[in-house]
Amino acid sequence: MEKMDLHRTVTGDRLAGPLESARTLWERTRGLLGREGLGPGAGMIIWECNSVHTFFMKFPIDVVFVDGAMRVVKIAACLNPWRIAWAFRASAAIELGAGASAAAGIVVGDGLEIRPAAPMI
Repeated sequence: MEKMDLHRTVTGDRLAGPLESARTLWERTRGLLGREGLGPGAGMIIWECNSVHTFFMKFPIDVVFVDGAMRVVKIAACLNPWRIAWAFRASAAIELGAGASAAAGIVVGDGLEIRPAAPMI
């Protein structure tokens, strides 16, 4: 699974990463299930997705929904286990640790971009 970083389009600031990229049916279905949590800045982008559920998850997450132009259309902050969130205009969902979207200053209307993850030093 490829690793990517999340950046703000206007400033180029790195907001999160590495993110796993879930493109295949299996990757999208599995998502973050079976994990104990996310490391600092870590997360997952689920492509072709306008809804997520946290059934069977062990920790809360933030979900940043973006449209086809990678503009934020909705943020479901601190989504606890056994919940559902959706955004009808979304074409992808970015799952981050609970509180990460606010800490990064992500708001509805922000333009985001995904870049290959920076090499580890």
